[in-house]
Amino acid sequence: MELPEIRPEERTPLVEALLAIIHELLDRNRRLEETVIQLRDEIAILKRQKPRPQIKPSLLEADRPPSQQEGSAKEASAKRPGSEKRSKNSQLTIHRRVPLHIDDLPPGAVLKGYEPYVVQDLVIENKNTLYMRARYVLPDGSSILAPLPADVIPGKHFGATLIGYTLHQYHNAGVTQGLLLQSLLDYDVDISAGELNDILTEKHDVFHQEKDEVRAAGLETAFYIGTDDTGARHQGTTVLHVHRQRSI
Repeated sequence: MELPEIRPEERTPLVEALLAIIHELLDRNRRLEETVIQLRDEIAILKRQKPRPQIKPSLLEADRPPSQQEGSAKEASAKRPGSEKRSKNSQLTIHRRVPLHIDDLPPGAVLKGYEPYVVQDLVIENKNTLYMRARYVLPDGSSILAPLPADVIPGKHFGATLIGYTLHQYHNAGVTQGLLLQSLLDYDVDISAGELNDILTEKHDVFHQEKDEVRAAGLETAFYIGTDDTGARHQGTTVLHVHRQRSI
């Protein structure tokens, strides 16, 4: 779909905004079409049907010498699966579109379209929220305080996103506690070493419970169970780990 040309004097802020919305909708529609095709292929595979055939364009081998045809076949077979080139920006979600124009154009210049240029960036910033909790005095003399939102962890003055970020950096990315503390301070987060240590080590029973549940579910549903059959000494006693196997 090609949009009609719009003269520079007609490109008001409203027109620019509408064009950005149109481009975003076109990109979203294209991504949805690609997702539908992928889902159809996956459904076909699950139903033991053949997925959509991958039709490759003709390479016009008949117009090439036989020696070159054989060489191209060897090169194609030598490529690893999935190494075909694809557009680097085909899977990107565009969050903002900025049209760029040239000032002081000579008379008679005509807009012929746009050339896309994608720039990826990362936005990391702290976000502090002050909740003004209303307190009411009831007729019996007692008082009641407005509850906090559901996404605020009781007793914690740090949001779920910040806690999740620190846990991921420490346990998955291997960032040391000292470097993690310094990075949070660089982001203007008011946090002490003790508070960071509490986030990383305290009140994680729910994670251990989930780990135990996953292990129990695996033991119940696994096709076989394998353990080490070597002996080891513990408190002066040899403990033998026996290999067990369970068939389906």
